Amino acid sequence: MPYILSFILSCVIKKGQSFYKAVFFLPSVISLVVGSILYTWILNPISGPVAIVAGWFGLKLPFWSKTEGWVIAVLCIITTWKTFGYNFINILAGVSGVSMEVIEAARLENVPMWKIFKDIVVPMSSATGIYVFITTIVQGLQYVFTPIKVITQGGPNYASSNLIYMSYHEAFTLYKTGTSSAVSVMTMALFIILLVLEFRFVEKGFTMKTKDRQIGWHLFLVVVVFLLLMPIVFAISNSFKTMQEAFNTVFQVIPLHPTLENYRHVFDKLPFVKITLNTFLIASTVTIFKTITGLLAAYAFVYFRFKGKRIFVFYYVKHAVHPVYGHDDSKLSSDL
Repeated sequence: MPYILSFILSCVIKKGQSFYKAVFFLPSVISLVVGSILYTWILNPISGPVAIVAGWFGLKLPFWSKTEGWVIAVLCIITTWKTFGYNFINILAGVSGVSMEVIEAARLENVPMWKIFKDIVVPMSSATGIYVFITTIVQGLQYVFTPIKVITQGGPNYASSNLIYMSYHEAFTLYKTGTSSAVSVMTMALFIILLVLEFRFVEKGFTMKTKDRQIGWHLFLVVVVFLLLMPIVFAISNSFKTMQEAFNTVFQVIPLHPTLENYRHVFDKLPFVKITLNTFLIASTVTIFKTITGLLAAYAFVYFRFKGKRIFVFYYVKHAVHPVYGHDDSKLSSDL
């Protein structure tokens, strides 16, 4: 999907590009914990907005958090929503690098847009596509840990567990370090295969004139915008609702009795200033450190040849997929 949207924004749509880019990237800056909770509310099979809309057509949502198959589908939706913006920006950069002269020449020959996409854009941006493919697998294994931990804890009957969560669960919940180590080794083997693919493929070094077609593409983009913004709108709406109205079985986008009580609670009952300062301090420190070290490391890997180069890359990728959780949440709660 990011590939197709990048192609539309780079080669088809001329107006509103900045708006669409900003909206598509927005989910990437939202905490995955927040996203997981929002989707739990949105997809609530009894009182969620999706269940209410489905009820208008005589349909019922399954209890997906307790149903094998459905729980994986929802976890995939949450993780995809989170990683969508980052992948979109990367692929957009690759697609934007395709020569517009080549695309215009194909248009003059009346080559259909789908053929331009398949035969010109995809091959000429394939290195970026493979890179995004591999990093998406890494991000998927890493990011899906959060919704699993927040929503399902690996259930029902390991139906929503994955290698990363299983390793964490065996070590820090069941204290079976041997089993956790075995799972970690298998995870490492998987990433060796991914790195082989990365080194193999990445390190190689129709007319749209009518207004009706432009409107069609904009309608498609508006649908995507709606799907990406729905959890955010839901969160904003709930922030102005009372506790009773927030858990009402009849979902209302606009609160019936808007209140600022939730915001008063944040400022009056919680150490909001302290928490905010901590957030900015951690975020700015990590950003500065990662930017400096990332630039130096990138320069070294690109312009210098040295032994063990691929081992360092492998260690970085392996380190990136492991969650930062190294404790039992129940102990953390008791400490707080």
